[in-house]
Amino acid sequence: MNITGGSTDVTTYFVLRTAADGTATTGATITNIDLQYVRTGAAPSAKVDATALAATDSAHADNKAIEIDATDAPGLYRVDWPDAAFAAGVKQVILSVKLASSFTEHMAVEIDPPVGVAASVTGAVGSVTGAVGSVTGAVGSVTGAVGSVTGAVGSVAGNVDGSTASVTGAVGSVTGAVGSVTGAVGSVTGAVGSVAGNVDGSTASVTAGVSLANDAITAVKFDQTTAWPANEAIVTYKLDHLVYVADGDDPADNSIMAKIAASDGDWSGFSAATDSLEAVRDQMDTAHALLATPAQVATALTTYDGPTKGEMDTAHALLATPAQVATALTTYDGPTKGEMDTAHALLATPAQVATALTTYDAPTKAELDSGLAGLNDASTAEIMTALWAETPTVGGVTTFQSIVKGIWASIRGRVAKDTNDYEYYDDDGDAAGGTKLFENRISSSARTPQ
Repeated sequence: MNITGGSTDVTTYFVLRTAADGTATTGATITNIDLQYVRTGAAPSAKVDATALAATDSAHADNKAIEIDATDAPGLYRVDWPDAAFAAGVKQVILSVKLASSFTEHMAVEIDPPVGVAASVTGAVGSVTGAVGSVTGAVGSVTGAVGSVTGAVGSVAGNVDGSTASVTGAVGSVTGAVGSVTGAVGSVTGAVGSVAGNVDGSTASVTAGVSLANDAITAVKFDQTTAWPANEAIVTYKLDHLVYVADGDDPADNSIMAKIAASDGDWSGFSAATDSLEAVRDQMDTAHALLATPAQVATALTTYDGPTKGEMDTAHALLATPAQVATALTTYDGPTKGEMDTAHALLATPAQVATALTTYDAPTKAELDSGLAGLNDASTAEIMTALWAETPTVGGVTTFQSIVKGIWASIRGRVAKDTNDYEYYDDDGDAAGGTKLFENRISSSARTPQ
């Protein structure tokens, strides 16, 4: 808020909010409101208890206040201030409104110098501390230096040919040409319509637009490392690596860029060959090429010979019914845990198996060949000799040799019987006259050979 110095009957409006919950304060007792102000560089005024105005549109009365409308404008209060708060001579006054149950509110008011009019100035002006509202006539010549103009110059319609050491207030408008500015221009916050010549000095900042004659900049040099703080911040935080600077391994692990590039946020794990957008696109193209085309899918769907309902019913009939499955599960007599534990205890442990496999010394081929060569294989003659000497004692015959001779004598008809004996003879004569090979007694009883 701006007020011209020396203004009178100043009224302001404040919004009060309850400190407990921040809601609008309504129905406040006006006499509980404290009013105070402080001017730039001065001691604060004495605190004054406000008194109530009769109505919201009552005439101004110093240090009075009123609530505007508790229903449609809750929390809004009018406050009338004494003229002393806005006297010329300082730049600012702070107005304060305090209510115990509400937040204390402050308002900063800028005090503009009062407007004064001088008919003529014939001598040198050392200093103009008040505002010059308007100069409508031509100022023929200012031959001396104007030391300082601290107030606002509303309008200068003619040329300013002499030097102005300092203008600290706002210059409302310059409609004539400014021939030359050889010193530094600290700040231009308004629009500069046209610059026909070169700007040779340094310009700290231009916050509004600048239109250049002939749309040309003849000599502009930007120092990207020191001139612009914004550029310094871009370089410091490596934002220039997004486009301007070739990147190595600069993004910090777990930064936003690192998390986008690598699933674990480790930038060093990012591989341009496999993880870049182009690489991912190529992998997608390769995968897409393996997919069946719409025509192939359509052909497969039209040629597929699915099972008929009858075939499905036949297959279904082969399946066990839920009742059969339930019966099988309830009748199955599986081994108990104790039986499983007993069987498991009989098994060799993995350690025992490993020990057996590592300690088993299998025979070599040479050892097997040597063992086979050492076997005592009997010859046919040795086998026959052994059999010939055997004494099996079969049917009273005590040797294998006698058995063979008896078989041979029986075949040749050289057997005779005598009481309880069979007598076997060789071929030297008949049964009675030949040489008796042996005899075999069948029984000592009365049994007689036939």
